Amino acid sequence: MADAIGMQFEVHIFGEESGDLFAGKFRAREKLSWSNRLEIDRIRRELLGPSGAEAGVEVQGRATILAELAVRVTESPEWFKTARNGLDLIDDNLVMEIYSKTQDIQQKWQAAQKEKAEAAKKALLATQDKK
Repeated sequence: MADAIGMQFEVHIFGEESGDLFAGKFRAREKLSWSNRLEIDRIRRELLGPSGAEAGVEVQGRATILAELAVRVTESPEWFKTARNGLDLIDDNLVMEIYSKTQDIQQKWQAAQKEKAEAAKKALLATQDKK
């Protein structure tokens, strides 16, 4: 299905604020390890600063999205890297589209895992019924 560095996706998006076209290929992890999850939380807290709990809900949400992109995206076009994994972009629609695509990858992987588990369960029940 995918290798260790994730699944590939492409974007071709015009920034709503900048009017610029952003295009390129990305790779994103379809699953996260405990280490990845801790790294997301570390980056989120770093973005919010020492008074993060006082930040507004929208700012907290943005920090969570940007932190997840920093960890989940394993390969990206140069413009995304230069923009510090989306942090320096002015186009909300661009960041949200990239985030949405990473979530689609995760959901597809989870659905495939669920199918595998169901098939294994059926196979196990079939062998138990034969005994």
